[in-house]
Amino acid sequence: MAPLHSKFFRWCALGSKRDWLCNFLLGRCYMTGMGIMKSLTRGLSIIEDLADQGNDTAQFYLGGFYTRDGPTQDHVKSEKWLRKSAMFGNTQAQMQLGMMYMRGSGLPKDIDAAVVWLRSAAEKGCASAQMALGGIYLSGDGVASNTEEGLKWLHRSAEQGFAQAQYVIGKLFLEMGDSLEKQQIGAEWMRKGAEGGDDDAQYMLGMLFLEGKLFAQDEHRAIEWLRKSALQGHAKAQHALGECHLYGQGVIPDREEALKWLSKAAEQGHPPSVMTVMAMRAEVTD
Repeated sequence: MAPLHSKFFRWCALGSKRDWLCNFLLGRCYMTGMGIMKSLTRGLSIIEDLADQGNDTAQFYLGGFYTRDGPTQDHVKSEKWLRKSAMFGNTQAQMQLGMMYMRGSGLPKDIDAAVVWLRSAAEKGCASAQMALGGIYLSGDGVASNTEEGLKWLHRSAEQGFAQAQYVIGKLFLEMGDSLEKQQIGAEWMRKGAEGGDDDAQYMLGMLFLEGKLFAQDEHRAIEWLRKSALQGHAKAQHALGECHLYGQGVIPDREEALKWLSKAAEQGHPPSVMTVMAMRAEVTD
């Protein structure tokens, strides 16, 4: 047992009678075996006592704990604790409860309830809740479709740097933009989403550079963004990167490297990659 972990456990134990955070961390120490012999039962008991006293952080933690796959999964307990935490105003609990209702994950799907909880979190500035709420209004899933309301929440999320929202706004402007100006706005949001790490945005930005749409054609930058997306497991990016290596777009032609990326996409069931890999392997055996 690491000396630092043992010291941390002792500090938490000493402060647990006076400070709720020390008590919470003490429970986590027991649950994970940090500095003390692991005891899930004892750790949960400590955190549940805090939750029963109205501590919204402990309630939120328990809600998430009982959501996880595994032998401790309990959707009834998860909903109970998340609801208690959300009622106390915990933004993350409100967001998670809203997402569960939206997806029908562990709870019956209820878009009206989802909107209530997501709006509560979104109005407090939760970017992921803003993104989800915007998506509901844009899709009209269980509510009256409202493009203006949907874009309002997506913009709020995107302006906070939420990469997925930046990608969605970029895609909307690119697909529905009726002018070059709107398409350029879409491309700029796509760039921001790509820089924020969204794999869909990285793929789309790579293709914009590859095809010379809205940006000057730049095969080297296209390869850079396609590779970032492909490394995150994006099948279309893996396919595009494989084809670049196969035909020498932005890189020296390399059949082995091409087959590597095309095979990764094929393993995910990407139809064009499956066909290309089959054809490449057939050429080798002929």
